[in-house]
This record gives sequence, C-alpha cells and structure tokens, in this order.
Amino acid sequence: MTGVRLQSDDQLVEIMAFCLMPNHFHLMMRARTERGISKFMQKLGTGYANYFNLRRQRVGSLFQNKYKSVPIMDDAHFLWLPHYIHCNPAKKNDWSPTSVKGYRWSSYGEYAEDAGNKRYPEIIDTTFLSEIFETPENFRKQTQEWLKSYSESEADGTNALIID
Repeated sequence: MTGVRLQSDDQLVEIMAFCLMPNHFHLMMRARTERGISKFMQKLGTGYANYFNLRRQRVGSLFQNKYKSVPIMDDAHFLWLPHYIHCNPAKKNDWSPTSVKGYRWSSYGEYAEDAGNKRYPEIIDTTFLSEIFETPENFRKQTQEWLKSYSESEADGTNALIID
C-alpha cells in the first residue's frame, strides 16, 4: 500500500476502515468530493489490478465481483460496519479472535493499537471513529463482543437480517 497518501488537495475519499481479503475487500469511507467514492473505486480497481497483474505477470480481474456501494443510513449500521470489516478474516478461521488481531491487511490495528504501532497512518483517517470508540482498549473490547455475537448469529442463522 505504498504510494497512497492520506492528505492531498485532490483527495476523493476519507478511508475510515478497510480489509483486503484474497478475493475481495471492504472499505468504509466518506466522500470528500462529489462522486468521490465512485471515482476513487474506479482508480483503485483499475490501478491496483494493473499493478498486481503486471507484477505477477497475469491478466484479468482480481476480485470476485464488481464493487458495490452500500450507503450508511443510520447510527446502528455505522457502528456495526467497522467491526464487520475488521472481523472478515475470522470468517475463514472459525471466528478466531486471533485471526482478526493478526491479520496484516486490515485497519484493525489503527484503532486497536497505541499510536506507535499503527501500520497505515498515511491511509486511514482515524479521527472520527476514534472519537466514538474512545480508546484502543474499548475498541478491542467492542470488537470481541461483536465477533462473539456475530459468530453466534452465523451459527444459528439469525444474521440473515444483518445488512451485508
């Protein structure tokens, strides 16, 4: 993720959370310009695919599907989304909390770790969500509670009601 700058005069979006999986990714972001999200996604999809394909000497799509944008319509969805994004690696690992903490390609550490241990400070703007979660300890605790609740609802089939 080198070469991505957070502060720029032409910044299209503010990225609050992300998780890059082998065949898809999740982003929580806010537009900074009109049509900022769609412009950013076009640049990201084309630019990263070209970079990856050139580097790996391959052709074709990298991700499972075309991007889909789901607007955040209420506070509950807003509070749910960062945990859903950061816990995505746990789905593949029997809902293990260590798979969330140890997953490198996620912004989880930007909220769960102290300032000196952040991996992506040039990409993630933590200002807004950090005010909500207040401390790294509180964020970790809320993520653990969310993971437990979501994995239980996944097991009994009740998460079908959750926005995805």
